[in-house]
Amino acid sequence: MAIGTFFDLAPQEDITEGPYARLAERRQIGASSLFKWAKARLLPPGTVSTSKRVLSELGRKWADLVFPPRCPLTDKAVWQHGTVSAEEWGRLQLLAPPWCQACGLPFAYENRAQPLCGACAAPHRYEDNLTGRGRLDQVRSAIAYDDTVAPAILRLKYADRFDGVDAFARLMVLAGESLLTEGALLVPVPLHRGRLLKRRYNQASVLADGVAGRSGVPVDHQLLKRARATAPQRGGSRSARARNVQGAFVVAEGAALKGKSIVLVDDVLTTGATLVACAKALRKGGAERVSALALARVVKPHDPALYEMDQR
Repeated sequence: MAIGTFFDLAPQEDITEGPYARLAERRQIGASSLFKWAKARLLPPGTVSTSKRVLSELGRKWADLVFPPRCPLTDKAVWQHGTVSAEEWGRLQLLAPPWCQACGLPFAYENRAQPLCGACAAPHRYEDNLTGRGRLDQVRSAIAYDDTVAPAILRLKYADRFDGVDAFARLMVLAGESLLTEGALLVPVPLHRGRLLKRRYNQASVLADGVAGRSGVPVDHQLLKRARATAPQRGGSRSARARNVQGAFVVAEGAALKGKSIVLVDDVLTTGATLVACAKALRKGGAERVSALALARVVKPHDPALYEMDQR
């Protein structure tokens, strides 16, 4: 066994016997301090950290043998956890510029003279806009919601399948680069406690943790609450969805939001009614800036089949 591994695993009580005990007595220091002192002087710089990396890598390799890495979209074997098979990667509709600088709606071609979509650029903002006064400042999504990604998102949402979270988080960090800045705070769209008890977890919180791990931006799971249960949003019109979630969210009591830059995290963006309702609650609580980052976006919300995803 390498010396670094030994010092990492050896119980500290062992060094209080024999010559180390006398040394500890002369130096009048405790066992814990002596352990640190001995390790710092007997081990070459970097030995301990190198040993830890080796053990971590061996553990990962062993875990891969027990639970082989699989593509979150097809469930086929891949070379590393958090990766997508080459075949499915080519089928993903990644959302990237050119897009509306405000709501992130993808454009067919770049128009530098008009960086906003028609809705965001309108002199009089539409009532159901994603962005604008009292709503969201910016919206970004990683991929278009379609038949390629729908099964994986449904498995994450309802079947406890978290093996795709790392791959999803990578895509979300890439798409949300302009939002994930210093001082930002990730806040997942909350579930009502009744639905949370039924599902046992919130998929938005799982994604937020993945994004936080990849970006270094902190996450707060308790800042925003769903004050009342709402009917599933499935199949509703844009205005019906907005009415359904109106006033459904509140900021946790005692939360210090003044001057904060919040990034809401959700799995799928359909009409954005839920995200706008969250943004209004956060702004009422004092947040200075509220943006949103979603894993997938329904680019053509007029397609009824695509509404089946949103069951909040």
